[in-house]
Order: sequence, then structure tokens, then C-alpha cells
Amino acid sequence: MKFFIAAFLQFLPFLVTGQSSLQKAQYFLDRSDYRHAVPLYEKITKEAKLNRNLDLQVTAQNGLADCYIDLGATYKAMAILKQNVVLLNRAISKNYLLLAKTHQLLAICYDKLFLLEDYLTETKTFYHYYKKAAPNKEIYKALYYAYLGRYYNMRFIVDKAFV
Repeated sequence: MKFFIAAFLQFLPFLVTGQSSLQKAQYFLDRSDYRHAVPLYEKITKEAKLNRNLDLQVTAQNGLADCYIDLGATYKAMAILKQNVVLLNRAISKNYLLLAKTHQLLAICYDKLFLLEDYLTETKTFYHYYKKAAPNKEIYKALYYAYLGRYYNMRFIVDKAFV
């Protein structure tokens, strides 16, 4: 028991540092300060890999991909996101919320590239994972219908988009 407590106490500073760094990186991303956000997300990713913290690694890489999407480096963002999907699918315990967020970011990438069928596929996939992660949250259903409406608008199927 003492071993577990000692191990936890050694790991605790990383958890606090990782989370505060993540909040700081998100702060920069929210303000479009990519000059500070990108290196911070990269640093968090490296530390998470060293500590084998998959959730933190994927969260940081999703943030990095979000930066690249905003900067117009869509293919670079997609490479990171596809790598995240592979990592999350290999994990023994599934983090459905991270899978959902990753697929949602992929949908945004396909939207930017006007790859409409891939956009629709990722939209359905992210909703599938959101339903598993938080089945009672109606906001995810609303988000799904917003993305679905966008798909039908881009396909000029206005009557379906309206519904």
C-alpha cells in the first residue's frame, strides 16, 4: 500500500503540471495565439509520451491539430488526428469522449477540404462516440444535427437541411 501511495505522490506533480499546462495552451488557442499554443502543446505531448499518459497525449495532440486547422495546415492536422484515432483504438480501456472529439476535429478537416462524404462519415462517427460517452447530454445531439445540416446545405439538399 505504501508503494502505491509513494508512486501516486511522485506522479501527482505531473498531473497538476500537465493539466495547468493544458489549460494554458487552451487559453492561447482560444485567443488565436498560435505562437505560444503550438510549442506548449508539443511540450505537453512529449511529456505525456514519456509518462505514458495516453489521455493527456491525445488531448494535447488534438489541441495541436486544432491549431493547425486554424492555421490552414489541414493535412498536417489530419495526420495527427488519424494517429490519435489509432492510439485510442489500441488502448485497452476506451475513452469515448476523446474518440468523439478526435473524430469531430477530423470532420472539421474534411469540411475545410470539401470532402463531403468523409465529412458525413466522421460526423456520424463522432456522434456515435458522444452517445457512448454521455448518452444523456442533449447538446451532443444538437451538435450532430448542426453538422448534419451543414452537410445537407453543402450538398444543396436544402429541404433535408431544413428538417
